[in-house]
Amino acid sequence: MIQLSLLNGRSMPALGLGTWDLHGSTCVSAVQRALKLGYRHIDTAEMYGNEEEIAKGKNRRLRLYAPGPGKFFKPPGTEGS
Repeated sequence: MIQLSLLNGRSMPALGLGTWDLHGSTCVSAVQRALKLGYRHIDTAEMYGNEEEIAKGKNRRLRLYAPGPGKFFKPPGTEGS
């Protein structure tokens, strides 16, 4: 899995599941299937209004990456600078 370097020194998977337009059982199923396939980057935001569905889909304890506000990617080729 390709990882992206962040300015805070951490990394996150380049491929993630976008959830902005997922709601209800469709959202729960999509999150469950993505995690089963190996996804560890689930893109979500409070404004999407689907936090409960995301939580139901993530029904087991996994290490997922949540970048939080103000965390941006390092430009390619700048690792170590």
